[in-house]
Amino acid sequence: MQHYAIKAEIDKRVARQAERTEISADRVLKEYAKVAFTDARNFIDESGETRAIHDLSPDDSAAIQHFEEQPDGGCKIKLHSKLKALDSLAKHLGLLQPDAADEAREAPSLKIFCKYDDGTIKDITENPKAAFGPTAGIQIDVVDASKPSGDADPED
Repeated sequence: MQHYAIKAEIDKRVARQAERTEISADRVLKEYAKVAFTDARNFIDESGETRAIHDLSPDDSAAIQHFEEQPDGGCKIKLHSKLKALDSLAKHLGLLQPDAADEAREAPSLKIFCKYDDGTIKDITENPKAAFGPTAGIQIDVVDASKPSGDADPED
């Protein structure tokens, strides 16, 4: 019960911080979208010259990683990575399979084993309540199930 109270307090503080800083998931996704869907033609005028920074829209300006004024009065502009922004949006939308690095950051799967007084060890991951019948004096070990099934031995 105490864990729920702690989680509720953390959630409340995160919500207050998001409200205070005006940072939301929607806002972050909109920023990714600005980078992902920027059209490079918006940075060039009709004569083929780079547009001045103050002539760009706020959405186009958000896609700029770096700009440098040139001696001739033009600007050299470097944009944020369009592919990285598209990749982030695609992952958010579930369009891409997570890569190995993403999977490694996820919480590991768990297997639950029950060791009875008579030495019997039973995998109770699917139905842990079934292990708690009339038997007394049991020990429960939690083992990382991301190991191959042969390696998931609670006696490790």
